[in-house]
Amino acid sequence: MRLKYQLFLALLAGGALLIALLAGIADRSFNRGFLDYVNRVEDRRLEPVRTALVEGYERSGDWSWIDARPAAWRALVRASTRSDGRRSSEGRRDGSPPSGRDPSRDRGPASDRPPPPSDRLPVLVDADRTVLAGPGDAAGLSWTPLALDGRTVGYLGARTLRRVPSGLEELFAARQRRSFLFASLALLPVSALLAWLLTTRIVRPLDRLNAAVARIGDGDFAMRLPEERRDELGELSGRVNRLAAALESNLGARRRWLAEISHELRTPVAVLQAELEAMQDGVSPVDEAALASLHGETVRLSRLIDDLRDLTLADAGALDYRFERIDLGAPVAERLEPARARLAEAGIELVLDDGGPVFVDADDQRLAQLMDNLLQNSLRYTDADGRLEVHTTRRENLALLRWEDSAPGVPETDLPRLFDPLYRVDDSRRRETGGSGLGLAIVGKIADAHGGRMRAAASPLSGLCIELELPLAAGPVSSTHPDPEAAPT
Repeated sequence: MRLKYQLFLALLAGGALLIALLAGIADRSFNRGFLDYVNRVEDRRLEPVRTALVEGYERSGDWSWIDARPAAWRALVRASTRSDGRRSSEGRRDGSPPSGRDPSRDRGPASDRPPPPSDRLPVLVDADRTVLAGPGDAAGLSWTPLALDGRTVGYLGARTLRRVPSGLEELFAARQRRSFLFASLALLPVSALLAWLLTTRIVRPLDRLNAAVARIGDGDFAMRLPEERRDELGELSGRVNRLAAALESNLGARRRWLAEISHELRTPVAVLQAELEAMQDGVSPVDEAALASLHGETVRLSRLIDDLRDLTLADAGALDYRFERIDLGAPVAERLEPARARLAEAGIELVLDDGGPVFVDADDQRLAQLMDNLLQNSLRYTDADGRLEVHTTRRENLALLRWEDSAPGVPETDLPRLFDPLYRVDDSRRRETGGSGLGLAIVGKIADAHGGRMRAAASPLSGLCIELELPLAAGPVSSTHPDPEAAPT
């Protein structure tokens, strides 16, 4: 069963259960309230009887004037009350029926309705709780004292109703119950309508999400959902849109990556093929210069393949790392001091600024690879009569390596992309200089594996400034361990 129908039936069943529960509570509350009202009315109707009994006792001085016969007691109660609870004008002040008339034959204004049944007649007892008139069973009665001059001369007990009596009261209660029932039944279609509207509001965006995910799964990464809602479904739509955008960006990056890789590999292969064919055709002699040219192209191709392999392993987290506590200045000096001669041949002055021991947890070999890539980058792209300054310092809880070279610089818009694979700055950092566009990308991956960060900025020397930030060593580390994100090789 589809979610729309499951949700609709669940909401409808919940609404019906709530309506039934409210109807039951309302009916019970009405029954209790109405029964309490009937008991109050009955008690009010007995007020003239209590008044008449007290007046009769005051007149006679005792209860000797009370006739205990059921018919006479019933006639006395009937003669002393009216249906509206007021004292009958036919009764005497002593509570007895008018003189010269038989109570059983009384047909006055108060006797135009049938006498109350014997089980609803009040019971009169004296101060000692001796029954004087009324039914002998005094259990379950509510007693009201009859007081004269501050003393209790008797009690009048009335039976509290446990159910609505027959007659007009029962008819009224039955009509109210029918009204509750009809109102509950009328609320069911309203509940069904509200459940359907709510289900539609919830399920319709889910259907759109489902269709969008299906299109994304089929490769339509340009699919976007409207984000007009401000609830969880709106947030989910936004996340699906961001996922589609990321997949679209990754697809474009993969296509560019494959195109650039094929282009990078085609150049040295084409040169090798052209030179070999020229040798085969006798156009070029097979001499030491030709062999040196072929060797240079194979070295370039081999270096490109090694860089691609390292970058792929770094992306997969599969490069091996052996971390130990080292001074960051040590690998810098070890890689740059032997390179002074090469830098001097290129017309680049080297300045090393060691700010003192700065210990980090790092892989010495990987840091050496990082230095070599930065060195190759400066050798390729720094103009003659230039300058290279390398500083190692401490900043708060970070170790900082600053690599600054002289002109040419890098446009500010290109700085954030320098660590992207196969990216080159068009004006000054071209393929003809020998770079593959992978060196700085590998540098960024090595920095990430050490928990550090690489940043590129404009150099005060009018060239490029690259900063490497690494966390300082927390303590001596004697054991070696692999990169926590690296897979075993």
